[in-house]
Amino acid sequence: MSMTIINPQTGLPTEVFVRAVDGGYIDAICRAETQAAWEAAAEANHLTVDGVPIDGANINVIGPVVVTPAILDAQGNTLVPPVLDERYHVNLRLRDDLNWQAVALAWMAYGVPDPDQNAAEVAQELSQVSLIDPDTISSPSQVWL
Repeated sequence: MSMTIINPQTGLPTEVFVRAVDGGYIDAICRAETQAAWEAAAEANHLTVDGVPIDGANINVIGPVVVTPAILDAQGNTLVPPVLDERYHVNLRLRDDLNWQAVALAWMAYGVPDPDQNAAEVAQELSQVSLIDPDTISSPSQVWL
């Protein structure tokens, strides 16, 4: 589930599009217009240094995702190819002692609703990178074990 945290600047509860998981981690799902946009955001938010994830930041590149599955005939031949979202998708698993709260709050405060969402997604876009509400993804492409 997405979470509600207290915004230290306002003292008010604020929904952020991340999920707390067992073991002291926070999961986030991001989609960038390009790989370069993602890399710039990761560096700016101190998740990577020179392209290498910092200790406690696990970044799993998903790449394009299937929006609409292919339609196959009885022999498995493609009748209608799948529809792909070719943008750059990544999943994050962050140790909860990292500064994830400030990053998530910035997305919620300064981002805008993503104008190009898939299906029932809800996402905030900031600097060409969207933070997607995990509760609005009905069929995730990858699940952490």
